[in-house]
Amino acid sequence: MRLIGACGGAFVLHSTPKRPFTTHPMSIQRCPVEVLDKIFESTAYSNPRNAQATLYSLMLTCLHFRVIAKRHFIRVACLPNARKINLFLDWLRRVIESGDYGKAVLPIQHLAVAGEGRYYLRRNDAEAKAKEDLHLIITTAAPSLLTLTILDMDNDRHNTYPERCYVTPVPDDTTFPKLRDLIALKQGVTLKRKPDKRTCQLRYPSLRRLYIPGLGGGALPSALPYLNDLRLLDEKCIDPPPREELGHVRSLIIDIPNEFDQYLRYDQYDIAFSGYETLIKEVGNRGRNGVVVPIGGSLLYPEHDLILSAWADAVVGGEGCWTTAWAPTITRLYHYRGEKSVCISA
Repeated sequence: MRLIGACGGAFVLHSTPKRPFTTHPMSIQRCPVEVLDKIFESTAYSNPRNAQATLYSLMLTCLHFRVIAKRHFIRVACLPNARKINLFLDWLRRVIESGDYGKAVLPIQHLAVAGEGRYYLRRNDAEAKAKEDLHLIITTAAPSLLTLTILDMDNDRHNTYPERCYVTPVPDDTTFPKLRDLIALKQGVTLKRKPDKRTCQLRYPSLRRLYIPGLGGGALPSALPYLNDLRLLDEKCIDPPPREELGHVRSLIIDIPNEFDQYLRYDQYDIAFSGYETLIKEVGNRGRNGVVVPIGGSLLYPEHDLILSAWADAVVGGEGCWTTAWAPTITRLYHYRGEKSVCISA
């Protein structure tokens, strides 16, 4: 309302037209830093296998986004080949040298690394460099790691040491105080079959789920009293570990070769298979236990893609490979042809 003049001793009032009330959608750039931080953290977990690619796209948007997204850039790291391992190593070195690791860049919580998976072939220079320097990633991440998957990073595929089992390519004095899930297949650094239990408990005090070759079935698991779920990959159908070594686990799943595997004698296979059937009936929860057998192919070990998918599922709170519902595809030794699997439950 406004007063515009007098008429016959009276003032005349006219109404001022009201402007329509309009709302403007809030730009995401105007969100509080705390909100953006949570959004970008969730982004890393929405697709663990491609977390860095997604966050990198956000970092290219604007400087404001770059600072926030960079904090979570390596929280979840999936490195499926030597090229990506080496690129990550170069970036990690720069972050460590700048003093940003653990500050402007939050530490690694979930890590998966894999070699090329080419059997009986000489490693190229990129693979050799990745294997040689991988310890820097793992030892740097060890204090904060929650899940760790390492595939096909062994030094020499032609040698087998019966007195040892493949575990992880890390120095013996590395400790993983928060690690809860570990998948370690085809590794070069070894762990003795009869490790010091106290040392193992100090190195892996929080480990709850484990997937390793069957050769280590009586070693690392027996030294971890808090282990819940165990999966063993038995390429050669060796004798199953003693029941007293595994009596504390909640579930036990064993991958074994098909009976028509050309490398096994029938009597050897029957004895081992019978032993495994007995073991899964006596250990853990029968409803969760099982023996997984490939149909029509020799068992080498599950394809990288399936293992990495299982790791990604575990990152977001799923069961990963520690369930008989995850019946892996087995790769044939020479033909590189996928074969389905069946599960025999307790």
